[in-house]
This record gives sequence, C-alpha cells and structure tokens, in this order.
Amino acid sequence: MIFLLGFLVVASLGASVAGYYQMLYEDASKRSDKYSNLYNSLSNQYEQLFQNYTELVEKYNELVDKYNELLENYSRLLGEYQGEKENHTDTVEPENFTMHVNICINYGNGTVVWFNNVEIPLGFDLLNATKLVAVVNYTYWAAYDSCFVDAINGVWNEHPYYWMWLTWNTDEQKWEYGPVGADKYPLSDGETVMWRYEIPNW
Repeated sequence: MIFLLGFLVVASLGASVAGYYQMLYEDASKRSDKYSNLYNSLSNQYEQLFQNYTELVEKYNELVDKYNELLENYSRLLGEYQGEKENHTDTVEPENFTMHVNICINYGNGTVVWFNNVEIPLGFDLLNATKLVAVVNYTYWAAYDSCFVDAINGVWNEHPYYWMWLTWNTDEQKWEYGPVGADKYPLSDGETVMWRYEIPNW
C-alpha cells in the first residue's frame, strides 16, 4: 500500500515537472519564432537599405562624372575667355568707345559759358550730353516722339524766349539750327554745339 502511494506521488511529481518543462519549451519556441521573424524583417530591411545605398552610390558617381565634365568645360571656356580678353586688350583701346565735343550755353543776356572737350560715350545724343554739363528740364512730346527742352540751369522758356540749339558748320564757318530734337541728334567726335536762349524765328 505504501509502495503504491509512493508510486502515485512520484508519478504526480513527474507529470508536474513534465508539464512545467513543456510550458518552458512552448514559451521558448514562441520566443524563437518571434526572434526569427524579427531577424528576417531586419534582414529584409537591411537588404532594401543596401540596395538603396547602392543606387545612391551609382547616382553619386554619375554626378561626380558630370561635375568633372562641367569643370573641364569651364576650364576650357575660361582659357578661351582669357585668350580673347588678352587679344581684345591688345587690339581695342578704351578711348575708342568715347569721343569729345564742345558745348556752349548762351543765356541771351551776354552770359556765355563754354564746356570744351567734354568726354561722352560714342554716339551720345545732344540732350544726354547737355545733361552732363547742366541741369536740364524737358518734356517728352509723343506727337513728335521727341523731347522739348523747357529750361537749362533754372532759366525757363518764357514767351517769346525759348531754348534753341545750333551746331557749328565747319565747312561754311557758321552756326546752323538743329534739324531735329536734341534727343534725336547723335553727336560726332569734335563737334561744337550751342544752346541759345532767344526769340525763335518761327
């Protein structure tokens, strides 16, 4: 009887121990599956990141090649520019882009002011040249597509007196009235012009 009771106790303890280890095994198995899935997920992410990294490296190398190509072209163009600049400097002098004129302002009251050898850009018109040596007020007339000078150095047109401009005819040695508005008249190198406050012969 005692032997049977002992056997039952041992069997019961064995079943409990077996159940405990079975539970531990199942828990370990679940953990193993969980870690295995996590590993597979991380492995897939790593492969994707590595693929993206490889693509970025390829694009970077392409950009480096393009940069080197652009740098080479820039160096070539810079060399050509420097060569052209040296040739331009050797053949073209800055003064070729300017000219000199003489401008007279006759206030009609005995006061005559001369501005000789005024340096102006090549092809400058009379109005802009006059603005370099005097304060000029003028009005644009759309009907004539030209500017009408209203005042020079504070002396305003006041009927019957107006500002008229003339150019010196070197061949005939006389003053001649300008054929167009001052803003439409391109000056020539060495030309002499005059603004005169007078009663026009209209």
